[in-house]
Amino acid sequence: MKKVLTTTLYVMMAALCCSPVAGAAKAATANPELYYVLHSVHNADAPDVDAGSVGFHRATLFTEAQAGSVHLQPLWIRSADAPERDAGTAALDPRAAVDADIIAVLRSGFLSTLASSGAPGPLRSADADAFARLKKYDPQLAQRQLQMGQAAGLRPMRLPVALHVGQHVRVPMMIEPHGPFMAEVRVLDVSSQTALLALKVAEKGLRGDGRAAVRLADGMPIELRMQLAFDARGRQPASLHEVHVATMRHAPHLEMAQDLSLYQDYVGQIQQALAGAPFDGRQGDPSIYSLSEVPAGALQPHMVASDALPALERNMGFSWVQAAGRGAPGLAIGALSRLSRGRTDEAVLVAQLGPVLALDAAGDVLADVVVQTVLPRIYLGDRFTAAEHEPGFPFRLPLGLDPSARERIHTLRATVMAEVYQWQSEETIPLHHASSVNAGVELQSSSPTRLSVLHARASQQGSVGLWTVAVPLDAQGKEIPSRQLSVLPLVIREVSAKDELPLAWESRDVPYRVEIATQAPIHQVQLRHYLWTLEPRMWDFHKRQ
Repeated sequence: MKKVLTTTLYVMMAALCCSPVAGAAKAATANPELYYVLHSVHNADAPDVDAGSVGFHRATLFTEAQAGSVHLQPLWIRSADAPERDAGTAALDPRAAVDADIIAVLRSGFLSTLASSGAPGPLRSADADAFARLKKYDPQLAQRQLQMGQAAGLRPMRLPVALHVGQHVRVPMMIEPHGPFMAEVRVLDVSSQTALLALKVAEKGLRGDGRAAVRLADGMPIELRMQLAFDARGRQPASLHEVHVATMRHAPHLEMAQDLSLYQDYVGQIQQALAGAPFDGRQGDPSIYSLSEVPAGALQPHMVASDALPALERNMGFSWVQAAGRGAPGLAIGALSRLSRGRTDEAVLVAQLGPVLALDAAGDVLADVVVQTVLPRIYLGDRFTAAEHEPGFPFRLPLGLDPSARERIHTLRATVMAEVYQWQSEETIPLHHASSVNAGVELQSSSPTRLSVLHARASQQGSVGLWTVAVPLDAQGKEIPSRQLSVLPLVIREVSAKDELPLAWESRDVPYRVEIATQAPIHQVQLRHYLWTLEPRMWDFHKRQ
């Protein structure tokens, strides 16, 4: 089912706007685009420590006749080896001199020039004075800001105008602190707007591979994943860098696209289940089959009705939680209410997140506290909580917000579109016939006891739609006991190495799928249709003492 299928994956998406730093470039400006950047770094002298970071960065590409530049502005970054509840850059305290310089450096962002060949130049701070102060105080701390702020992999690739599958192209790239290198690019797939690429790096002291989807219009990555192994050089130990970059414009589900073992385990489970009884056509033990526990007219366990929202909204709030170690307290939000109707239900409310405003005690907007929405959707289960130290926190307060400004926040008001369900109708159709109600659902039958139910991705977009549940029936219209398997909307294939692992972008059109195997031959199918709508709501997270 749609919510069950999607809530197991990590969803992050946004389209944020900001003004470029004055003098950052002298060309036609493009709108900044928000990217998720995971950069894992394991050095040979401390292989068990991840010296990398995770965060969100805004990237603005400026183009000139034959060159250009990229302006990178971190929105939030957290060190991978930070204590569990460390809020990363959200915990920086502007009252501390060193933190104030870090805030200035991060707020202004970083610049990288682009040569006519497409080669990215060295990264530099857009606030040279603040960076110089930081470097004078602690050179390693200043270098750390460059490494975390570089958004590795987030540069345009200069590709030929006409690409074809199988074509090889050399593309210049860079990663701090190691400098430039060349990647051999092989075109795996190409359309009028995008290209899917395999990356290979083989230079003296450097080996690596990866996979990338890029926009042909500007060469910017839609999603890029690569791993690079550097040999020791000078004072730099041998190191392994793993990078995963994704624009949040396409609402990527990233967990399965960055964890090879997780993906392999899931694919193995699905393939094993479908290759065995009862999905392979053989009869299974009678105990594995069951009848639907939900009667016609009732909502499925994961669905939330509109009348459940007021109780949820009355229990929303936020608080400040002391971060691990030093630093300002971190923000935590929650909705301590139970959406599920039964003891075993797992109801999940999906809400599209719009603007978020900070209000004072009188209910007036705090103009100096500009909240940035990060995630396009929030997934609320029973007793929902989220904290600022988590990458999946749905919005971000301004970097370096003064503690006194934090104290003035009494309400965080979010405009949302909540996805709610109601019963629509039912119909009974002969096997191999299509629904006359929901054109977005497809039924496929490969044998008398097998049924596949597919919901096209496009049918689950927009502000209103249908979700259909199929119940197999015999010739007399009686429900047949069945076994069901929900399959995540992913490209399912066997992979042996990480460079073969499908990007999240590659699964963008894969339908939602439910596989059904029955105890007896199917003659008819009862289709239960549920209407889902996006209901506009105003959510107030009030300050809890």
